Amino acid sequence: MAEERPSEQRERPEDPRIQPIALHQEMQRSYLEYAMSVIVGRALPDVRDGLKPVQRRILFAMHELGLTPDRPYRKCARVVGDVLGKYHPHGDQAVYDALVRLVQTFASRHPLLDGHGNFGSVDDDPPAAMRYTETRLAPIANEGMLDEISSDTVDFASNFDGSQQEPTVLPAQLPFLILNGCTGIAVGMATNIPPHNLGEVVDALIALIRKPDLSDEKLLELVPGPDFPTGGEVLLGSGVRETYLGGRGSIPMRGVAHIEEVQPGKGRHKRGAVVITELPYQLSKAGWIEKLAEQVNEGKIGGIADIRDESDRDGMRIVVELRRDANPETVLSDLQRRTALQSNFGAIMLALVNSQPVQLSLRRMLQQFLEYRELTILRRTRHALKRCEDRLEVVEGLTKALNVLKQVIEMITAAADAASAKASLQVHLDLSERQADAVLAMPLRRLTGLEQESLRKEADDLRVESTDLRHLLDDRSALLDTMVGEFKALKKRFATPRRTRLIEGGDALVAQRAAAVRPNAELQRQQAFAALASESRLLIQADGAVKIVTPQMLGRLHLDASSDLGDNPSPAQVILPIAQQPALLAFTASGRVGLLRWEFAGQQPGN
Repeated sequence: MAEERPSEQRERPEDPRIQPIALHQEMQRSYLEYAMSVIVGRALPDVRDGLKPVQRRILFAMHELGLTPDRPYRKCARVVGDVLGKYHPHGDQAVYDALVRLVQTFASRHPLLDGHGNFGSVDDDPPAAMRYTETRLAPIANEGMLDEISSDTVDFASNFDGSQQEPTVLPAQLPFLILNGCTGIAVGMATNIPPHNLGEVVDALIALIRKPDLSDEKLLELVPGPDFPTGGEVLLGSGVRETYLGGRGSIPMRGVAHIEEVQPGKGRHKRGAVVITELPYQLSKAGWIEKLAEQVNEGKIGGIADIRDESDRDGMRIVVELRRDANPETVLSDLQRRTALQSNFGAIMLALVNSQPVQLSLRRMLQQFLEYRELTILRRTRHALKRCEDRLEVVEGLTKALNVLKQVIEMITAAADAASAKASLQVHLDLSERQADAVLAMPLRRLTGLEQESLRKEADDLRVESTDLRHLLDDRSALLDTMVGEFKALKKRFATPRRTRLIEGGDALVAQRAAAVRPNAELQRQQAFAALASESRLLIQADGAVKIVTPQMLGRLHLDASSDLGDNPSPAQVILPIAQQPALLAFTASGRVGLLRWEFAGQQPGN
């Protein structure tokens, strides 16, 4: 008998559960699935309600708990527990962090939650533990986000274990994505949307409803720039325009500061000081003061004697006390140039549209919301119409039964059971099943004359309401008028004055700061020329040296007056006024030529 070969010994029956697959294909598929899970289910907001899934689940769980603005506060631990157990099986600290951000007045322009306790500060102080803090829904969230959720305005889906139903999106009545902004880092992409003023955004929505082809210029007039909860200033320019028209841009912003005299102490002379009352959005006050102190100690910023934080419950106040020989304007300029007192907000207006990440312009973001709002109003109207017609059917059945009350009583008393009584009513009075059930369930008090009259009045009111609702469904212009009216009511209820000031000429200021950080040769030349006295003279000596001298120095040198070059060979000594910014060319012995940057001669010591 032949021996079994080794290759035959290794052969085994194939396991049908094991499928061969290339490693690179599996890595690509798994990573793509993970990336889409993070993008859709965690990091990016939906363009319709402006919420990430965890934020949506927090608000819905609080709605289910009945934590409305008129109810007492409830412990945040209770809310987090409900969110974890029912809708969001992730870490409790992650859910609490999301809840805290919805409460913080310095993080959201229109906070969706109302908090009681320590929820952190602008100094980057952490919030208290969830067992200590309490929360409930803010009025704008209760009325503008959750008010219509029971009117069949949105779709519901099963939660992670199929035991609960949760909304796929909330029926937002305002575009909270642009009102509160959003920050999120996904896989390979990120979003960073600045907050805006509610009144301005509502005006833009109404303008787009009235005139869908509204020009970009008019739209940017209605929404001129972000409105940060911490105030500050936004420098208008190409950064804001690129953000609104293309969905991505760098928006320069800076804190608000002024110069005043302060009394350092009793018996001491008053000193100048730079007082900062507002910082740029998302800048930690304590962190900024600490970094400023480091720069002062390292000698990078001069003229500062002391830094004090005098902030209290009335507002922010950071006092930068100056030395007696310091120029306050120069110190303020250095603070804006060398610290985060002036910084850029890198806007990326990325959101989910039909579960796909899309970079949105301001116009498209508002249009997407208007389409969604129109859909929710249609669904709300259909739901109201169905309820109205169902109730009208019942009232008409009751009215029909009351008109032949004796016959109804006879049929019911003659019936053997409830089922036969119901069938008898349906046959003899031509009632539907719902009407027959309502007649059988009618209490005796309905038999009084007053109750009968109220039923007839209710039927008339229901017919009028049904006609109005059908008109809304059939006439889009009437529906749009309703939408505009609701927007105006919400604006009157929740709009607040703008906090962030808008400053013209942002591009020049940004260019100045960029040049200070990484100046180019031409800008350095311009700065060197600006530092020269206008009456100075440009002196070219016989040995080829170039100097900038004052008229007084020229007088001491006993040189001749300025001489024109003309067509004659250059004289040995040339004196030119710098006010005319003469262009000088330098020639080498090998014939090379270059523009002479004579402005830097004024920076040489002794000139």
